Amino acid sequence: MILGVLFFACLVDVNGDSSLHPMLYFTSADVASLRSKSTTTHAPIFTRLKILVDRVKASPTTLLAPTDWKKFGSRWNEEYGNRLAPCAFYALLRPNDKKIEEHVIKAMDNMAAYPDWKVAPSPLDEVPICHSLIGFVSAYDFIYDRLDEKRRKIYMDKIVHVTAEIYDRARKAWWGHSYVQNHVATNTIALLTSAILVVKTTTKHAGVATTWRNFAAAHFRRTIEVLNLVVDGSMDEGTGYGSYTTRSLTQYVFLMQRHMGVNLTGEFWLQQYLRFTLGTTLPGRREIIGIGDSGATWFYGPESQLVFLDAFVLRNGYANWLASRVRQWRLDVASSSTTNAMGESTLHTEYIWYDASVPERSPLSDFDSLQRFSDAGLVTYNGAADADKTFFSFKSGPLHGRGVYVAVENHTFPWLTSWRGSLNPGHEHPDQNSFVFYPRGKPFVTEALYGPKFTFLNNALTFRPSRATKCRAPDEGQLGECGKWLDWKSPGMERAWADVVTASRRDGMVFVAGEAARAYHSHLKLKSVYRATYLLCDDVLLVVDHVETKPDSQLESMNAYFHNRQAPFRIVDRRRRATLNLDDETYYVDWVTANEEESSANGTTGLYDQPRGGGFIRTHFLNISFELDFPRTRVAYLFRGAGAPDVRRFSLIVDSSIGVTVVVDFVGRQSYRAKLVTDYRSVQHRLDYMGFLGYGSVDVIDIESVKFGIELNVTETRENKRATSRLGDGNVMMMISLLLAVIIMTGVALFYFKRKAKVDVHCFVVFIFLFCFVSLPLYLYQTRHASSAMERLKVPTSRSPLVPALFVASLPNAGVDLVAALVTNETDIFHVRLGSSPLGDADVVYLKDGYSEACEWSRDHPRIGDWFRAYFTRPESLFKSTARQTAEWKALKALRWEHPGSIVALLSDGQNMNLKLPWIVNRTGSILHAIFFVRDPRAWVASTMKSAVDVESKLKSMFESLHSHCNVGTGYPTEYKSLEESFRDGKKLAAHELLATLWKANTEAALRINAALPSSNYRLYRFEDLMREPVRIATAIYNFVGLPLPLAAEHRILQATRSDVFNPPRVDAWRKDLGANAIADVERICEKTMRKLGYSRTPLSDHLS
Repeated sequence: MILGVLFFACLVDVNGDSSLHPMLYFTSADVASLRSKSTTTHAPIFTRLKILVDRVKASPTTLLAPTDWKKFGSRWNEEYGNRLAPCAFYALLRPNDKKIEEHVIKAMDNMAAYPDWKVAPSPLDEVPICHSLIGFVSAYDFIYDRLDEKRRKIYMDKIVHVTAEIYDRARKAWWGHSYVQNHVATNTIALLTSAILVVKTTTKHAGVATTWRNFAAAHFRRTIEVLNLVVDGSMDEGTGYGSYTTRSLTQYVFLMQRHMGVNLTGEFWLQQYLRFTLGTTLPGRREIIGIGDSGATWFYGPESQLVFLDAFVLRNGYANWLASRVRQWRLDVASSSTTNAMGESTLHTEYIWYDASVPERSPLSDFDSLQRFSDAGLVTYNGAADADKTFFSFKSGPLHGRGVYVAVENHTFPWLTSWRGSLNPGHEHPDQNSFVFYPRGKPFVTEALYGPKFTFLNNALTFRPSRATKCRAPDEGQLGECGKWLDWKSPGMERAWADVVTASRRDGMVFVAGEAARAYHSHLKLKSVYRATYLLCDDVLLVVDHVETKPDSQLESMNAYFHNRQAPFRIVDRRRRATLNLDDETYYVDWVTANEEESSANGTTGLYDQPRGGGFIRTHFLNISFELDFPRTRVAYLFRGAGAPDVRRFSLIVDSSIGVTVVVDFVGRQSYRAKLVTDYRSVQHRLDYMGFLGYGSVDVIDIESVKFGIELNVTETRENKRATSRLGDGNVMMMISLLLAVIIMTGVALFYFKRKAKVDVHCFVVFIFLFCFVSLPLYLYQTRHASSAMERLKVPTSRSPLVPALFVASLPNAGVDLVAALVTNETDIFHVRLGSSPLGDADVVYLKDGYSEACEWSRDHPRIGDWFRAYFTRPESLFKSTARQTAEWKALKALRWEHPGSIVALLSDGQNMNLKLPWIVNRTGSILHAIFFVRDPRAWVASTMKSAVDVESKLKSMFESLHSHCNVGTGYPTEYKSLEESFRDGKKLAAHELLATLWKANTEAALRINAALPSSNYRLYRFEDLMREPVRIATAIYNFVGLPLPLAAEHRILQATRSDVFNPPRVDAWRKDLGANAIADVERICEKTMRKLGYSRTPLSDHLS
């Protein structure tokens, strides 16, 4: 009897419970609904499934796993596993189609009988095994009720055996200790999916399968944590190979929520991934740009990933819109071309996840046509636009992207140990400062796509001679080149860095520039490899290369490469012109140097053709070589589409050691003067050469002058506009009064002259006297009032040629911390925090305390005034007077010495400093730009209470300071009197009430005092606006001092406000942190001030709930 029970138990364990399956993505209760959708909302996806199934039926032994094991393992074979899951899913949707069911079961029989699933040429590569495993596991789940008991046991045994093997390999192989790479994602998702199935299907292996599941879940979770640093939704492996990871990542997020109750749909990277997909899609939405190892189109998906986004993350219809367009294109070409197993492998998840209740909506009108991907170092223009739109992209970024690069340097995660131990960017390309140009949707300058890692295949520069190059001697390109994969372990790769210096668009033109000197080996002695691009109009792209070598460089020449996969270039004049013929239309490439008559330029053409597994490495190239001029070489190239007119003049004028001007005159069209500062690292040189702090400009002769990177109309808050307009109000009223008086006088005179009446001379003189008696004193008073105000502030009314300075003040936890994150490591802005810098500010250190002296200053404080004056005008002097030379002191000194002309900024979150902005402007004698940050009082009170501040003792100390310091020449802010009365009247106020009263007093006083500052030198911003729209407000802050917003700063502010790694403050956290009564108290106390600043009261219903 006992033996019978045991036998029955084993039988149940082997056979499982048929009611449990399907269970990975849905249950048996969902099957009827899924089947009905095949003829309605999901019909287009089902059509693609049917196309695949029809092909499999026609050739089952070719498209599914064959009987011959040696044939199965003779080559890379992921396609078998890729097709198995969608075919099994189709069999579930169409149970009467016995033919496809038979083919699926036959393939699974074959795979279960194989000794192993390895690929013989790559026995140590687990990726094809894991493709087979996830396909096999998914098929097992989908057709479980069609399997007899014997097959269930055989298949389960095979699943357990292979999963155990993968887990064992994960503990030893590199991918089990690495993150954000296609092998890592592919293998880990297969391990997780299989483990979930085993845990929920059989008790016999549930214990060990739980270990597999937990390992896979934790390992993939770390990839998510790393991606939290990648704020632009990009993948370092590009859009092609990156789809391996995104396919697995969306499955991981779904399975974690369905089976382990972990919701990861709010991750910021997921929210940004659609933007990256749109930006890297070429016009017409059929192909992608070749960042990293990519083909002409997507590998896995992207339809499955896109519908996942709209079903679980975005729900705005944008992703469904793009998925629908890509899907329709695939259907259009299905009959004329062979689809690949990669794209087919996600058909089942696309079908399962598609949510037809989210209507499609075009994102093109809501997305800026110029997309800046600050992590990848990528800029794209007109991504995913209609087929006839001009597309342009520019790439210049650090190894593995900015977020990961900095994380490795800063040891952000203890388990992200090093490049060699935790990462594998082998699918990246040596492509820094490369670009792509499709005028009106036609492929003019393209990439060579997935292939060997040569710099010359990536529209970039190479140099010669090099004695250290590993390939293509004597030329040498960027670090890591020459192999099948990027050699990211080679010496020097840890310093590989490139950056998009600036990127902006204006008036129909686009300007992007990048620096890539550190992408080349240090033995080349390159000081700068700076490339600037101007998209002048849809048909014309101007490119300028500036190469600067160090004195001991042995380089003699450089080579510029440009590619086209469809047609060959033809040399017209080797010194200045080549052409390209596309669709019977001619495209032109012109090039010019500063010494055009003695130009060493030499243009040649070639074809690179190397078959690969994918068969897509065939590209035509134009190679233009130039002899290097020491120390600087400047070259310009003009790419003209078929719609561009002939060129009358194209010349490069080197009018300065720090900049160049390019002249482009078209026949019968506009003439352009493009100006570029090449010593772009110096703020002062940019100002001297450009006349503003940007990097480039274009003068369209007789039409307009375009300065890139500076927005002329920066949105201000209502209070900002009010606070910065007071000085002009009186003058406006005075002018109106005088104008009315003149009108009245003119009317009286005309009345008498028309009637030729005799005018009583005495009366007329009296009238004139009365007019002067009334108006002249008013005018003199107003003039003197305005003059005295401007004299007190000592702010020039016109822009000075001097570099501006910046002071930012806020209450504690109200904005300065975010600004500090924005400008940290910024070479254009030298900054310190008041009271915590090592620059000898002992005399002002007491101002650091957010509750210290709060007087309204109008007289000088000699020691404090001297320090402010020195800091804003000559901060170098403070290094000399500082006794303690700490590590921070040394770092600041090195930064200032390296960038001596950078903007000087001072940040203070002492609550009193926002009351002293006019005083600081007066004492510094510089063009000081002041910013006051405010925060919602409810959020500020909640945040301050969390910091466990002893409010009563702090206020007591503040009032003592007020009475001791607010004497002759200083003022006790009237707004603080009510606060002091509330504090001393004996009535016990709760901590939140005291803080709310303090917020009100400080903010009202600051608004009143700072209203005297002119709009050109003062801004008021809300903390919440910076949190909700970090890029817009950061752009406004930089533009306020005349700077374009760098991509590096954009990346920093996005990390500070969005990345969970940095624990950003939550805008509405006060709703939970404060009780309903406390919220009501704060709103009662601060309501008037809140209304001024645009903060709304909490609805009564929220209080009641």
